[in-house]
Amino acid sequence: MLLSILGEEFAAMTRLREILETESDALERLQVEALLSLADAKQALIQSLEASGERRAALLAGLGYGADPVGMDRYLSIAPAEVAAAWRVLVDETTRCEALNRRNGALNNSGQRQVRRLLRVLRGEPVEPATYDRKGDSGIGGGQPLAKV
Repeated sequence: MLLSILGEEFAAMTRLREILETESDALERLQVEALLSLADAKQALIQSLEASGERRAALLAGLGYGADPVGMDRYLSIAPAEVAAAWRVLVDETTRCEALNRRNGALNNSGQRQVRRLLRVLRGEPVEPATYDRKGDSGIGGGQPLAKV
């Protein structure tokens, strides 16, 4: 039974990795519509992974093991080799997903900074944060919004 659950989790995690790779491409190309649909797909997969994780935890608890890493390690020490191998494959895929998710977060943050900078230019605001001299002046002259120029 645990092998079946791990297989389900691996399939969902693999699909999540594929979505994260597509999301990375959409972030680089600024494809907002694609990002919105990918967010829905990611949410559904995360819910599926949570349900599988809960089933795995319940199964381990029924066998007298905790669902935490220590409990899983204790179980794997006596588990059939194919269960231990399936767990390692799942952990590796999860690690890849975490790395992609961090990368996508950084891409998203970078894109948000660029949009804020462009909005400041359009509004005629200083592009860089103001710094002050000894007199308290910023040294940056007020600009005109691009729409007025």
